[in-house]
Parts: sequence; C-alpha cells; structure tokens
Amino acid sequence: MKIGMILDKEFPPDPRVENEAKILVDNGFDLSIMSFNYGNKSKFENYLGIKIYRYPIKKMIKKKGTALVNTILDFYTILITRYIIDFITKNKIDVLHVHDLHILGAAIEARKKQDFILIGDLHENYADAIKYYKFSTTFPGNILISPKKWKRKEKEWISKCDYVVTVVDEMKERVSAFIEKDKIIVYGNYPNLRKFL
Repeated sequence: MKIGMILDKEFPPDPRVENEAKILVDNGFDLSIMSFNYGNKSKFENYLGIKIYRYPIKKMIKKKGTALVNTILDFYTILITRYIIDFITKNKIDVLHVHDLHILGAAIEARKKQDFILIGDLHENYADAIKYYKFSTTFPGNILISPKKWKRKEKEWISKCDYVVTVVDEMKERVSAFIEKDKIIVYGNYPNLRKFL
C-alpha cells in the first residue's frame, strides 16, 4: 500500500506531519509527501525514510491563495488539484492523507480523476478559527471570506472523506455529525521525545 501525504508548505519542519509519517514508515508503509518548494530546497529528498516531492510555488502565491480558498477568487484549489493529480500519478498512491481543511477540497477534486482512499487530517477547527484570523477579519478578507460558507464546506468535505484524523476528542465529537464515529481517529500533537531530549 502506497500512502501519500499532502502538505501545502515546505517540509521539513512540521512536527505533527513528521511524527505521523515516521510512524507509518517505521511500520513498513511506503510513504511519500507532496510539499512545497519556495526555491531553496531540492525537488526530491529522502528524509528519515520519508520520500519528499517538492512542488514549486512562491510564498506570496501560497499565502494569498490559502486565504482565497472557498471564495469567488479561489485559484489555489485549481493549482493544488493539478499538483495532487501529478503526485498521485507519478507515485501510484493508494491512500491520500491530506493535512488541513483548506486543501481538502483540492483532494476531493483530484479524486474525480484518480481513485484513492481519502483521509482528512484536521490540525485545527479551521471553520471556527477563520472568524479570528487577521487575513479573514481585515479588508478585503472580511468581505470575501464567509465563516458560514466555511462551516458548510467543512461538512461537505469531511462527509466525502473515508477517514478523518483530529487532534482532540472534542473535535472528534463535533465532526461525528458529518462522518461515522468509527472513521475518526484522534492523534494529538505529541512531541517526539527522542528529538526533544
């Protein structure tokens, strides 16, 4: 079974992603990560047994694109969908593990062209947090970005996942309204004790 993880930033670093990836690699899974390259890293790297494929993007495009997901100006989902399809095709991915709600829509679009098991990893309660982020509460974000629309998208996208990973039990309870409880896994943000020490 080939597992692919989708992360829309440079990797490493990301302790949560690294911990999850390392557990899978250490248990014999073939794991690849699609991440970004802001211009200073190699296109491919084998990092602790994790295969990292980096796709080029400018930091400003990523920053603005992330903010515009789920708005009438959303170009980011189209870009990420193309990258995901390329990544899945080249690596023959069976299971796609997507980090963060805002790129889950791109994975769902990619699934229309490719067949894979979809896992959504919710690092935070994004649909609620959007009400407090600076980019969504100041002009022009406060006009373009709708917390109500994000609540609807969260429900729609999570219901299309095969499995969901949350950080805490309270989030598991909340999203169990959208997907069966036995398809939700709680994995907290635990430190890697070896690295920490």
